Amino acid sequence: MYYDFNLVIVIAHVGEARAIFDLDEFKEITNSSFLAFRKHKIIIIISGEGRFRAAGAVSFAKALCEHKIIFWLNIGCVGHRDFQIGTVVQAGKIHDQELNRSWYPSTPFKKSIPVVEVNTYAKPAENYPNNVFYDMEASGFIELAQINSIPEQLAVVKVVTDNDSKPIQHLSINEIEMSIKKERNVIQSLVTDYLVKAAVIAESIKPISLPWWLRTVKFTVTQRNEVKRLINNYRVKFKDQKLPFLRILKNAPTRKILSQIKREWNREGN
Repeated sequence: MYYDFNLVIVIAHVGEARAIFDLDEFKEITNSSFLAFRKHKIIIIISGEGRFRAAGAVSFAKALCEHKIIFWLNIGCVGHRDFQIGTVVQAGKIHDQELNRSWYPSTPFKKSIPVVEVNTYAKPAENYPNNVFYDMEASGFIELAQINSIPEQLAVVKVVTDNDSKPIQHLSINEIEMSIKKERNVIQSLVTDYLVKAAVIAESIKPISLPWWLRTVKFTVTQRNEVKRLINNYRVKFKDQKLPFLRILKNAPTRKILSQIKREWNREGN
């Protein structure tokens, strides 16, 4: 039995959500700050346009989730100077131009889905000077979603809806939504795949008896499993005695923390 979790999907506009999902199969969450829908463990939040609204939607969604483990998915549209309209991409890097900050979500989808850099701007792109993808919500989404999450709990999927040949300012809302709707089956299959992967990851990151000095470290799934293994080995070897305290350097990279744990706990056994 897998450890339970929620999947929160943040989408800017309800028309985009309807282009992908049959919202009649979802129950609308009434009396809420954002238009929201629920179906079992999946919650869809309609954020509105822009990074501030996307961030607000993430904060709001956290209060709706009944499970401690939350997976996050941002679906929306992007522009690029020459990528074909209708191309589905996944973000491996998100950069906010105003804040000059970057984030790195997971890229859990099949190799046929290109991994790209998404740059978030406050206004729709009027041109596409750089070889990146332009959007308005991704940075606000991930800035809040990454709190208390590991990278494997974060994913961003976008559909190219505008380019140099068809710039955003010349497109109607219906044209944008139609570009997304044409990729409905692809995106639905990605959501299904993400749910399957999330179930496995949730089992790996379910609450375990970490010592207090490790509880705030954001290990990846692989690293967390390694810590679990080290804890179990130590307890077997030393008959469940208390784990020795290690002084962890503040803001040290997780790989260095893991190496320190291995080195110190192995030394205990010598």
